[in-house]
Amino acid sequence: MTPTYTNLANAVRGVCQQWCRENGYSDLFLRNGEWWAFPPNAVMPVCLKKVIKFEEKSAREVKIGRVSIMLMPDGSFYVES
Repeated sequence: MTPTYTNLANAVRGVCQQWCRENGYSDLFLRNGEWWAFPPNAVMPVCLKKVIKFEEKSAREVKIGRVSIMLMPDGSFYVES
């Protein structure tokens, strides 16, 4: 089932949180427009943009109202090429 959100900000946070749970990352936070989290057993956070592989399987479908979009776990849009 596709999750439905009220706005884009909530959708991005939801997708980032889901990816973090699936990959063992914790303490997700937004800094200067980029999502950061702590990898498993780490003491320093990493920028999710630098650790996520941009593959179609990483993209998540979400609904905002009646519109469906594909978001990557770092908050960027997935555009099929």
